[in-house]
Amino acid sequence: MEGPAFSKPLKDKINPWGPLIVLGILIRAGVSVQHDSPHQVFNVTWRVTNLMTGQTANATSLLGTMTDAFPKLYFDLCDLIGDDWDETGLGCRTPGGRKRAKTFDFYVCPGHTVPTGCGGPREGYCGKWGCETTGQAYWKPSSSWDLISLKRRNTPQNQGPCYDSSAVSSDIKGATPGGRCNPLVLEFTDAGKKASWDGPKVWGLRLYRSTGTDP
Repeated sequence: MEGPAFSKPLKDKINPWGPLIVLGILIRAGVSVQHDSPHQVFNVTWRVTNLMTGQTANATSLLGTMTDAFPKLYFDLCDLIGDDWDETGLGCRTPGGRKRAKTFDFYVCPGHTVPTGCGGPREGYCGKWGCETTGQAYWKPSSSWDLISLKRRNTPQNQGPCYDSSAVSSDIKGATPGGRCNPLVLEFTDAGKKASWDGPKVWGLRLYRSTGTDP
């Protein structure tokens, strides 16, 4: 499995209990065609949830077959971090916190297939370097076998979008609903489009910090 080309002491790497991402699928019969046909159309709902908070970051429904119902899923990093992440003081409760979140690289580790030494939910499946399979970080974490990729979209440079348009005056230019200024896109890999999605699958997400623990 691909891993980063640098090292960092394990004891400095992770802070227990970071966000856990659950990606699940709900399938209902849609347009009727021949039974067991590969062209059978279903009503497919994909849902991205923060397992630690129960907050849904994205719920997308579409009609499609089991070979083409793999849309891009859009949501915000703060939908996963939440108002308060942990004792490090990180979180998205304030515009400043949401702006600060833009400065961090992040990486993601799979919980559906856990390589040796990567730990469990407590470690976010990121128990050592090399467990990460995707993310937005300077070492470009990637994988030939994991099911998804998670990247930043075009992140706004100014702070205006980090302000909640429902809670500030109209003179804050660019304010957005909920102050969402950390847009992400989740895409299914070729392996993900071939995988069995008969149950939810879990990933751990960590922010990267050059010193100290990674929350």
